[in-house]
Amino acid sequence: MAIFSLHQAYLSYSDAPLLDHIDLQIEPGERLCLVGRNGAGKSTLLKVIAGDLPLDDGRRIHLQDLQIARLEQDPPQSSQETVFDYVANGLSGVGNLLQRYHVQSMTQASRTSGFSVVCRRSWITSMAGSSICGSVRC
Repeated sequence: MAIFSLHQAYLSYSDAPLLDHIDLQIEPGERLCLVGRNGAGKSTLLKVIAGDLPLDDGRRIHLQDLQIARLEQDPPQSSQETVFDYVANGLSGVGNLLQRYHVQSMTQASRTSGFSVVCRRSWITSMAGSSICGSVRC
């Protein structure tokens, strides 16, 4: 049984439709990859899947308790959040747990590894030179 589906989904901003009566089914455990040229409708399709954009015609069906999270294509430039925090914030409760686990892990790693961790806006760089995406703030 599909966890999400679109049936005869239609969406157009002009004479040329972005979604022209498409059918889409996502089954449990499936992964989805969207590839296409600029303006082909990839971001629009993701907005429809997330429920952020209504269809002009067709049906959007999903399991009752299905949670769909989507991050904007371009994060705000003025944000002081790290990349890790920006993504984790899009995951609501699970993201909060992930953030706490990540901070604990980075703290423990810096204690036991012997190298100090230098924090930056989007990256944590160890003194040994390896980079790890992270959110520990100094």
